This record gives sequence, structure tokens and C-alpha cells, in this order.
Amino acid sequence: VVVALGDILAHDAPGGSIAVAVVRAAGGDRGAFERAWEHALRVACDDLGVRVCAVVAIGEHRARVLAR
Repeated sequence: VVVALGDILAHDAPGGSIAVAVVRAAGGDRGAFERAWEHALRVACDDLGVRVCAVVAIGEHRARVLAR
């Protein structure tokens, strides 16, 4: 997924960045599930040089910005 997003940025939005939402019904906060996904996304994006502007968690009843 990060490879595809990096290709899209390079082709359609050079110098741009991505925002990623981790969505699940019980989510929306900084739980273990969301932290694990945030870490994995950060590592993959760092490895491939894809800039991340935000990671957000979205649940049925709440949402939270995890990182900018």
C-alpha cells in the first residue's frame, strides 16, 4: 500500500504527503491496535521516503489524531 501511495505522490503530487486513518467500530483512541498500525505505517513510510502528515484513529463514537 505504501509503495502505491508513494508512486501516486511522485506522479500526481510531488512533494506531497499522506494522511492515514485507522478505522474500526471500537476504535477512535490511542489503543494498542492503533499504536501498532501507526508504528508499522511510520516504519514503512520512512523506509520508502513517503511523507506522512497525520495518522488518525476513527471509531464509531470518537476520533483522535494520533500523530502529525
